[in-house]
Amino acid sequence: MEKDTRQIKDSGGQSGGHYDEVTRPTFTSKMTIPFADSIANPTAFKTGTFVDKLSGIGGIPKGYITELWGRSGVGKSTLALQMASGLQKNGVRCLWVDVEVSYTPLYADKLGVNSSKLGLYRDTFAEDILDTIEDEVSSGNWDVIFLDSVGALMSRAEAEKRSGEVVIASQGKLIAPWVRKVVPQLILKGVSIVIVNHAKQDLMSGTWQPSAGEKLVYHKAFSVYLKYAGETIKQGENKIGEVITAEVKKNKVAATKNMKINGHFIYGSGFNTVANLLEDAMEAGVITKKGNTLFFGEEKLGIGLQRVRKAIEEDADLSERIKQALACKNIK
Repeated sequence: MEKDTRQIKDSGGQSGGHYDEVTRPTFTSKMTIPFADSIANPTAFKTGTFVDKLSGIGGIPKGYITELWGRSGVGKSTLALQMASGLQKNGVRCLWVDVEVSYTPLYADKLGVNSSKLGLYRDTFAEDILDTIEDEVSSGNWDVIFLDSVGALMSRAEAEKRSGEVVIASQGKLIAPWVRKVVPQLILKGVSIVIVNHAKQDLMSGTWQPSAGEKLVYHKAFSVYLKYAGETIKQGENKIGEVITAEVKKNKVAATKNMKINGHFIYGSGFNTVANLLEDAMEAGVITKKGNTLFFGEEKLGIGLQRVRKAIEEDADLSERIKQALACKNIK
């Protein structure tokens, strides 16, 4: 057995008392169990969305499952597409598994996705889809795989039933063995999976929960719940969007559970990144407010949040300077 000299604590709990030889246990002659300090901390794929801040590590965790879930219409798929856009800009290879058969290049391109560089896979049955994802994780062809959505997966058993006939827990039965197989491969290959999931209401408690069973709950590392904040966004008298609250429900890689961010979801153009940039800059003191007037250093940006937000949207140079100032502030 391999010997390793480590400083250990004496019976009084004080370190530095003496040294001893620690024997590394082995399963076989070919495998040595390392000490835990040899494991690197999780790294992240930066998406350029508010999800980066929610994760606590600056992006979706590399080698883990991230989940976006919520009720219909809260912008789950739109946020996932915006994440894919940001990932592509950072050179990350993305595959979109389109279970809902809802991907349209026109809308995706409007959100910044480069459809010519986005892998797209469609199939009918859940068994084939999950097996293909497992194969693609092992292939090394992709860095991030989006599954839109797990709630739309249909098993062969379910497909063979006639309308009105029930198959109990078919999704959960498929997902349980699949996550057990795929999760270790994600770490080994450095691949991340982003799962878009539906919310279902528990009849007993009335609370909303993600679909696909308890095994997915156990194996996902980072889960973000999207819900209506009860506030609409208007332009004059016209309703142009909704305020959506994104809340961390689970995080294995950082202590951000229960953290919330309000996203401005604009119909047809997705989540307004400038709104979150402005909020972060004000929180960090990069942009200051005197009365109703906002300043970037000594530079006057304008009066009122709406006008300043529009000014930043229309001035790419100003937006980039604010981002750089915010990044420097965060480093300090």
